[in-house]
Amino acid sequence: NGFTLAAEKLNMAGGVLCGGKKFPIELVFEDDESHATKTAEVMRAMIVEDKVHLIMAPYSTGLATVASEVSESLGRVMIAPTAAGMNVYKRGYNYLFGMCTLAAEYMTSGLKALKAAGAKSVAMVHEAKVFNTDVCEAARETAKNLGFEVVMFKKFAAGDLDFQPLMHSIMAMKEQPDVFLGCGHFSDSVLMVMSAKALEYNPKAMLVTQVSEAFVNAVGEQNAEGLLGPIQWSPSSSEYVNASDPFFTSGADFAAQYKKRFGLVPSYQAANGAAALLAGVRAIEAVNSVDSDAVREGLRSLDIPSFYARLRFGEDGVILGKAMTTVQAQSSTLEVVAPAHVAKKSVVYPKKTWTPLATMVNDDATTLSR
Repeated sequence: NGFTLAAEKLNMAGGVLCGGKKFPIELVFEDDESHATKTAEVMRAMIVEDKVHLIMAPYSTGLATVASEVSESLGRVMIAPTAAGMNVYKRGYNYLFGMCTLAAEYMTSGLKALKAAGAKSVAMVHEAKVFNTDVCEAARETAKNLGFEVVMFKKFAAGDLDFQPLMHSIMAMKEQPDVFLGCGHFSDSVLMVMSAKALEYNPKAMLVTQVSEAFVNAVGEQNAEGLLGPIQWSPSSSEYVNASDPFFTSGADFAAQYKKRFGLVPSYQAANGAAALLAGVRAIEAVNSVDSDAVREGLRSLDIPSFYARLRFGEDGVILGKAMTTVQAQSSTLEVVAPAHVAKKSVVYPKKTWTPLATMVNDDATTLSR
């Protein structure tokens, strides 16, 4: 949807200017079936047979890694809207660019906000897969540098959704940590919260991955109150406002137009996709060519403001200077609370304690009640 809206907006302005003419942007979508082999097949066909000029990578770091191997070998520029794993950008690839703040920074602004609010200790748990391990290991180093006492650092197997033993081990500590920090996928984060609620484990703060509108809906607004999480983008996280911008005048403008077009609140993935397409188009226009080597240089020298963030890339292809936003559920709304220069509300610390004996229902993961 993000790609579609961006293409529609750009085409309303005449499309992409190249060679003295304006051309409409044509989007070619192919289903990779969330499978590595299929991803490689689709990528090769799009480049060799369809002869597309610019690739937008599939969702997830893993599939983007596979896709980038094909695009690199065939010399075609690929922009990855949602690949945040660090290793994908450490291979010296020339044609890969990324829109995400990387895993190492996911928990930084949240931890800084909690430290400023008075938190002193933290327990950390993470899924054993590479991405969540990267997030949590980086968070541990950040916490130590900030002066936190890291009282626990444990991993859990992918697919192991019984978090009550972990919660029991924390609750058994003589001195309870101020912060519970969890790194996992959507169902992991939902069930961490559900388990804590069921056991009436009440840390002063819970900072977990995957906090979003869908997450709040999954755990329930009452149960989400006070929860913190990193997010790549939100409508209010960008300071950009330009009433004359024909693309999107602000993050709020993108959100409003997206909701009008699709009837949905935009996820960060949608914003990342729209911004990725904008970056690619502006690079083509800057070099007046769709030649991949030229477009690559156009992206390397790109430096423009946008509703998403400033669009400029480092030598490794990663977007530069984009801080990871932290949101907190406050009165049924996800408020930006960090970093300080984009925060709309102050972090609430400590969070409210759980309401005992409440029933929690989650359609996306499972159901647990007391």
